[in-house]
Amino acid sequence: EPVKLRKERNKKPPAKDQLYPKLTKIDNLPGA
Repeated sequence: EPVKLRKERNKKPPAKDQLYPKLTKIDNLPGA
């Protein structure tokens, strides 16, 4: 079921957010 697998994969956060959650938060701060 490719569609089901694709939906399950979309539920997970991107690999970048998993590896660098703190850096992502800092980048989202205004004026960073």
